Amino acid sequence: MPLEQSLLSAFNAALEDNKQTEKVDAAIIETGRSIARSIDSILADPTASATDKTKALYLAPHLVAILRELLATPAARKAVGIAAADTKKASRLQLIKDQAKKAQQTGG
Repeated sequence: MPLEQSLLSAFNAALEDNKQTEKVDAAIIETGRSIARSIDSILADPTASATDKTKALYLAPHLVAILRELLATPAARKAVGIAAADTKKASRLQLIKDQAKKAQQTGG
């Protein structure tokens, strides 16, 4: 049964308009692509065993961790005080500065 959308396509789409990523993030982005590609490959392989497919799915938390680092999950954006619409407007540096300023003002 083919996937509706490949995990690699979904990963790329999640980062397409993400203004939080910078050139220095290239390594982590490529790591995410590699994980997504690996999962896609195994899940799409009709000769792969159920065990192989299960092992491939164990990579999913690592992919989610990468998305979280890139502020590409709702929880990660919420943690730094930005909404989904705001991610297209503010740079990561500005978000970090704003969060630090807020922490200083509240004493935490």
